[in-house]
Amino acid sequence: MKTITHQVGDHVYEIRIQQTDIGWTVASFRSGTRVSPNYSVTYELAMDMQHYNYEPAVEALIEVAKGDLDNRRLKDS
Repeated sequence: MKTITHQVGDHVYEIRIQQTDIGWTVASFRSGTRVSPNYSVTYELAMDMQHYNYEPAVEALIEVAKGDLDNRRLKDS
């Protein structure tokens, strides 16, 4: 599992990126408690995105997670 830190105001979040059997999931946590849904992508879709020169799928999920935190779209953010 890979983690990155993202700060919004005085709140510090941990965004966790985890590989699964079928792809990757990204979720945001604050103080060890999940504050977002699982954002996910399958290997198949990630490969399609790469083939057609779109943004890398996992990076796109991280940006969605950050955007939801930045724009306070989540209940506990």
